[in-house]
Amino acid sequence: MTENSHDMQTRIVELLKKSSNILIALSGPDGDSIGAGCALALILKKLNKKATLIAPEIVSEEFKFLPAATEIKDELSNINNDLIIEVDTQKNKTASVRYQIKDEKLQIILSPLEGNLDEKNIIFKQGDIPYDLLVTVDTGDRHQLGKMHTEHANIFDRLTVINIDHHSSNSKFGDINYIISDAASTTEVIYPILEELQGNEDLVDADIATLLLAGLIADTGSFIHSNTSPSAFKLASKLLAKGARQQEIIKYFFKTKPLAMLKLWGATLNKLQFDPTYKLAWSSVTQDDLISCQAEPDHAEGIIDELLTNVPTTLIAMLLKEKEKGLISGSLRSTTDEVNVSDIAKIFNGGGHVRAAGFKYKYEGSFTDAEKEILDKIRTSLASQMKIPQHAQQSASEKIQKFSIEINGNRYDFSENDIKEMVVKFLSSKQENTQAPDNKSQNTNPNNIPNHSTSALKELKEGETLNLKKYYKFDN
Repeated sequence: MTENSHDMQTRIVELLKKSSNILIALSGPDGDSIGAGCALALILKKLNKKATLIAPEIVSEEFKFLPAATEIKDELSNINNDLIIEVDTQKNKTASVRYQIKDEKLQIILSPLEGNLDEKNIIFKQGDIPYDLLVTVDTGDRHQLGKMHTEHANIFDRLTVINIDHHSSNSKFGDINYIISDAASTTEVIYPILEELQGNEDLVDADIATLLLAGLIADTGSFIHSNTSPSAFKLASKLLAKGARQQEIIKYFFKTKPLAMLKLWGATLNKLQFDPTYKLAWSSVTQDDLISCQAEPDHAEGIIDELLTNVPTTLIAMLLKEKEKGLISGSLRSTTDEVNVSDIAKIFNGGGHVRAAGFKYKYEGSFTDAEKEILDKIRTSLASQMKIPQHAQQSASEKIQKFSIEINGNRYDFSENDIKEMVVKFLSSKQENTQAPDNKSQNTNPNNIPNHSTSALKELKEGETLNLKKYYKFDN
């Protein structure tokens, strides 16, 4: 940690100690933002301070087991956005107050009881805000805060804003921007602040340790992603020693899957597409998908990390989620540092890390058209990053063929010829118990695929399902 960042940390602690009513704003909310925000709130309450947690959405069922997560609000009802006009009536007695609309402008007319009104005795004031400090956690940009940004934008001008994050793409919108981009999670960034804030007291109990560990586990994929660092393991060890409930976190994050969620994942995989030129795999979750699977929006969490990034030969994975009509939330993942998905997300005013990023996309018209628009922009960015020749670049409007293969009554969908051939080659290596339909010499097959496999490939047409039992007998 540099000297400057340590000084900034001390300044943050001083502001927290001087404040009595702190507003903590989260993006998401996901495991890391909830972990960091709730951990800070619980420490502040132990120091006899008020702390309010606000997020753009209600917390999903997946995260409600976390301490204080159910205290997170999605609305600020105690913010007064009124503009107050105050007149000193001791010096200027007023006979009447009225208003009129003239030339599309509102005019407020004050009529004095006698004499003239002196403008020096008129004061313009904003409505009351009960908070004396604003802390944002895991938030790359103010726009990610939803209604708090759109409906209460003046709060950022009236309060000191402390911006705590670990995303390199952070727009640094705060008065104090405490950004440590090589940290694995925002909970890792906030932990030393909490240590300094507690002083000689040991305020990090099992609940707070669980929150901090949840952020680490969420953003490192349980310590398997490339952002997992020695410092992340060191912090995890400290938190476990303080009573962090690791198995509880693993249970709710990775092992508990409602039936509706599994159905939604299946529907999403059925729409999976792959572009071999860009090594790009993508799928989508629409409002119709949620309805047909009787699923909740938060059931789409985890699809991109647990499923899409495991498609063979994929370098980039994308999941598009229809949040509402006209608004798409996009998640991007990269399996290599050579492709920076944060740069791609910036095209849509999003951001994140080299290997994990997100964005929002507003559109008019159909979801399908919006998907094509997004893919066009992403392919253009990837062509530059991956140095793909012009002749090899594909248009987003070009149809990616999808093929189905049936084995033992089960249907499997594949999106590209190379994947399809890979599967057929694998299947052809099974012991053959039936005679091939054609009797051509195997030496004429340049791909060294058994001749009956070649026939199968020739018969397989787009949109059709081929029963390979015609060519093979498989062991169960």
